[in-house]
Amino acid sequence: MPSPPVAAEPEVASRPRPEQTRLVMGVWHRFRLWHPPVWLVERIRQRWPAMQVILANDREAVEREIAEADIFVGVALAPAWVERARRLKWVHSLAAGVGHLLEGPLRDRPEIALTCARGVSAITVAEHTVALMLALARCLPQAWRYQQQRHWAQQELWEAAVRPGELYGRTVVLIGLGAIGQQIARRVRAFGMRVLAVTQSGHARPGAADRVFPPDRLDELLPEADFLVLAAPETPSTRHLVTRERLTRLPAGSFLINIARGSLVDEQALAEALRERKIAGAALDVTLREPLPADSPLWGLDNLLLTPHTAAVTERLWSRQAELLLENLRRWFAGEPLLNRVDHQRGY
Repeated sequence: MPSPPVAAEPEVASRPRPEQTRLVMGVWHRFRLWHPPVWLVERIRQRWPAMQVILANDREAVEREIAEADIFVGVALAPAWVERARRLKWVHSLAAGVGHLLEGPLRDRPEIALTCARGVSAITVAEHTVALMLALARCLPQAWRYQQQRHWAQQELWEAAVRPGELYGRTVVLIGLGAIGQQIARRVRAFGMRVLAVTQSGHARPGAADRVFPPDRLDELLPEADFLVLAAPETPSTRHLVTRERLTRLPAGSFLINIARGSLVDEQALAEALRERKIAGAALDVTLREPLPADSPLWGLDNLLLTPHTAAVTERLWSRQAELLLENLRRWFAGEPLLNRVDHQRGY
């Protein structure tokens, strides 16, 4: 669910009325599901007919329209566009992670409100994470490969270096306990797993995990991990969080799962650890470069399960996005605190 609103809203007095507002919405990603649908634009226009709403689902159109925008709804903005967008007062990211947006001048313009889609995909991503955990634990990719050979490989699967196992009684070290992390924790605990969570503050609401630790305790937790699950935002402190040295701290029978951002993992070190069987396996829904280049060593690893950034993919995506955006637009014009407000310096 969306996070509680922040208390302070310093730009409330400068918010324009609907008839003074130009909203530009656009995503030019190759994956068409990420593109805002026309029906969402129509719903906004019906609710605030005096507001100018522009749908620009290609890069050139966004670049052209952003200069006069008061509100931008999308995923990415080039730094030069932010420099030119002198009217810009609010950016709403259609992604939960906003690290890429804060790499440029937006980070130093706190007068521009920044919100994100935190919570919109939490249920879907949590279900995807559990699916990956079950697939790894039950050796489903290996069984699928034998199926393609028309081979009934019961004995081979049992005699393999990584045998079919179970989730019950195993330990998850969960990095990040935000909206997605909480949904993951809730589901894996239903399987009888122990959850050791790492949060920036070292605290969480009671019952969210079995135990919660600050980031400086991560290294001592890694030897306990049967599954290391990454659900943290991309910030300067989380980039290359999983280093070669930290991979060596994981047990040989452990699994790594990344549904956060590719930058959190040293991919070369991970490929080496998997190739040399230093850990049992991994599942990645995100990679540093997307699409993953054809020459990446990750493609050829038989103990790596790849999904093409589909953890958040669901037919319910845009109904949830619309609910959050429409509520925040209502709050914007009513002078109320916005949901999912991002701190420009912390990055979440």
